[in-house]
Amino acid sequence: MAGEPNQAKWVGIRPTDPAENIPVEVKAVTGNTPIIPATPEKIFTYREPPEGCTYVIAYADKVNGDEVVYEVPANTIFYLTDYDFSVDATAAGKARLSLHTDAPVVLAFPVYVTVATNVGFAISHNYTTAIQLPAGYTVQIYSQAAGITVFATIVGYTRPV
Repeated sequence: MAGEPNQAKWVGIRPTDPAENIPVEVKAVTGNTPIIPATPEKIFTYREPPEGCTYVIAYADKVNGDEVVYEVPANTIFYLTDYDFSVDATAAGKARLSLHTDAPVVLAFPVYVTVATNVGFAISHNYTTAIQLPAGYTVQIYSQAAGITVFATIVGYTRPV
């Protein structure tokens, strides 16, 4: 494996010895800002979007209410490929990650949980087939109480239509 730089051709257990100097895609991630070139100390690897598409990463957090994590821009389709969702609760109540139409009507709840007092957890999910959302649709988070903090990061790409 040490001689094969193309990770797509690797089979089985990945080498872990840093002396092998394995090439990786390196990008820095900072909130809602675009991906920028980075140093190896800031490693974030991801699936490259198809040609002509734009990589998207968006983050939001909310206490007691709704917050839009991402709104699909005009003349594009957004492909949701991954999300991270976490809750830090000092009060009992509900928390969710939801997909909304431009009406706005709830389209789906990838995460909808009822939490107890003094609970914290995180969920990560990678879609094998991306969820497609047209222009104007939104990804949102919700926290029911002042003691519930909800965090979400979504990853995907947009394609012009």
